[in-house]
Amino acid sequence: MLKKSLKNSLVASFLLITACGPVPNFNKYMVHVSGGSGFVPAFCSGLDFTGVSWPDSMVDTDRSAMALGLDISGSYEGANAWGNITNNFDGQGLSLGLLNQNLGQGSLQPMMLQMLTNHRPSMASYFSPSHFSSLENMLLQFRDSSLSTLGTNSEVLSPLDMPENSIQLEAVTKSGSGVQWASDNLYVNGRFSAQWRRELVAMAGSWEFISI
Repeated sequence: MLKKSLKNSLVASFLLITACGPVPNFNKYMVHVSGGSGFVPAFCSGLDFTGVSWPDSMVDTDRSAMALGLDISGSYEGANAWGNITNNFDGQGLSLGLLNQNLGQGSLQPMMLQMLTNHRPSMASYFSPSHFSSLENMLLQFRDSSLSTLGTNSEVLSPLDMPENSIQLEAVTKSGSGVQWASDNLYVNGRFSAQWRRELVAMAGSWEFISI
């Protein structure tokens, strides 16, 4: 465990320096983690992790390294961090969140399905009743179509998790449980419905969705 913690600390330190530029006074970039083992490298983005549930297996340095990795990767996806959102310009239907998971590749539906399963009342609170019903129907259709295609009751629903099934699932993600649903519901004359945009961004910024 000590060796792992030391290795993670060195990795996080390296990432901090390369991501944030030269650090003349490295001590000012160290923060104390409440209840943790001591000081760990801070990350430079200011991503808000308030209320986020971390896996119990992750120690302080794991969390710091993960947070910094998310900061660096997310910075390529847009300036709005957890609230990044992109329309159907690339044929993916909708891209959402820090890392811009999307409907076209089947990487967003599994996250929203976990939200629906584990935090349904909270998820519903971000949408109008009609919008939530429409979104829920799309997700359940995706789940049922995916499970039927995979021939399993596994919770692994994304073709990215099972690359050998990506061709089989392409029709699922492009159909009413993906891109076509987004095209039919989220846009007016090719532009985001303002209400849908607000609702999706609000859900993406919730501690439950960030944790997922």
